[in-house]
Amino acid sequence: MGSRNPDRVGIRERFHLGRTVGDMARQRWEVISRCDTCGLMMLADLKLIAFVRGPNVSLWNRKARCRRLLCPGYVTFWAKVPGMAGHDPLIIDTRVPDVRPGWVERRLAARAPAGKPKDG
Repeated sequence: MGSRNPDRVGIRERFHLGRTVGDMARQRWEVISRCDTCGLMMLADLKLIAFVRGPNVSLWNRKARCRRLLCPGYVTFWAKVPGMAGHDPLIIDTRVPDVRPGWVERRLAARAPAGKPKDG
């Protein structure tokens, strides 16, 4: 008996190999983002993500705002491990929704001026 065909091994079974962006970059995973609304697909720069957010950040079960101008949609991340034929979504547990605000919402919330107290 030989080993399994790498194309037949799903991305969920490889979760332990690429839990973080640093692990994915070291093992040369190809990660793309795909907008659920407009369909824009972009190649994710794992080294840049690791530099900006830290190498221990995870893309599993995450969503982010679409980068297309005026698109209100969110992107999901898809990955392809060397030896795989196509990309699979980085979803390990479908019961865990990502309700965190995106980086734009966090930045706008940080810049919002504190309201003046109302006189009662």
